[in-house]
Amino acid sequence: MVWPGRASRSVSPVPANRAEAVDVTDAAHAQEARIRQLEDERYQAMLDGDVETLGRLLSARLTYTHSSGDRDSRESYLEKVRDGYFVYRSVAHPVDRIEILAGAALVIGEMHASAEVGGRAAEISSRALAVWAQDGEDWTLIAYQPTPLRPG
Repeated sequence: MVWPGRASRSVSPVPANRAEAVDVTDAAHAQEARIRQLEDERYQAMLDGDVETLGRLLSARLTYTHSSGDRDSRESYLEKVRDGYFVYRSVAHPVDRIEILAGAALVIGEMHASAEVGGRAAEISSRALAVWAQDGEDWTLIAYQPTPLRPG
């Protein structure tokens, strides 16, 4: 479900600035591609206020830490998106690298956004770590941890 009254916007993924490792298997490439796809879906759902898609992508065990230091569970984050507490206007999420581990994937990169948080305009610029966990046949986001970038 897309938040009523929101114009559809698109996410601006930024390609990784790194060479592909020679010894990575096809399975690892497929997993990395899936994680990139899920990250794009997540950020697009954030822009669209699409609680249904976010609900599918977020783990029931989610800990979502914000650049302010506040934390949300899956339920509290979805409620805030649904209620318009978080309204994302633009998002870019450059990925530096993705590490595939046994049952987990670490997405190391940045997140830059213009948003309204609690009715106040916010410019967000952070280094970010997103942790995806295998959940049956697919993956769900289990943790998100940003570190605000210093201006300048």
